[in-house]
Amino acid sequence: MFESCYTPDDVAYVLRHRYGFPIELVARRPSVTCGHHLGAIAVPMELGYRAVDLLADRQAAPVVANPRNTVWTFLVAPALTPICPGQHRRLAGHGIVVHDRGHRVLMPVSDGGFGWRWAREPAVGALCLPSRAEVLDTVDLVLRMAPVSWACR
Repeated sequence: MFESCYTPDDVAYVLRHRYGFPIELVARRPSVTCGHHLGAIAVPMELGYRAVDLLADRQAAPVVANPRNTVWTFLVAPALTPICPGQHRRLAGHGIVVHDRGHRVLMPVSDGGFGWRWAREPAVGALCLPSRAEVLDTVDLVLRMAPVSWACR
């Protein structure tokens, strides 16, 4: 994806024009801001890994992994309604955060395995994101399933 990129400006250009992300450079780091164009849901990596597999059958969701690969952030279509307090508390109990408007999500800057990276790359073309409800429903399904033994992987 970033084979022709040498500067943060090059990375921002690729993310804007090849994938349709509303990229901003903040302190020379490409990022997106939750709001009118997209939203973000951060989940622990174990839940994200399983949710990505389930979402693959429906619609690809771009997912950004943090440098330690402990949190995966699903980029989703913006939602008009806020999460109700009860659902917010239940999600938080599992380490899931539905980011508010104005939250910045750092984007990957290289294809290497270091730093922020894609856990699931976006599709080329116009930005097409799954709905927040679809991703939350999938994460809820994962929570109801039997736990995964990561020692076996």
